[in-house]
Amino acid sequence: MAQEYVDIWLCTECMLYDVNGELPEDEARAHEIEDGFERLGEVCANFGGSEDEEDGYCEFSWAQCDCCGTQLGGSRYRYALWLQRE
Repeated sequence: MAQEYVDIWLCTECMLYDVNGELPEDEARAHEIEDGFERLGEVCANFGGSEDEEDGYCEFSWAQCDCCGTQLGGSRYRYALWLQRE
């Protein structure tokens, strides 16, 4: 049985933490990012696209990051958030 997921969009800082374990030097920002990943649970990068899907990268967006909640403009990266089954 296939797991279900929803698409979420992460800012560059959250993506860098997920991919490389890099956190910003600002401790408050670092805590926001770590807390966001803890709250979300299981996520995985979903950058690839196909003919039927939009690309998993948005060069510039004002949309809020679904992980840390930042509303600063910048790039956004698509991730899959796996849904918990009850």
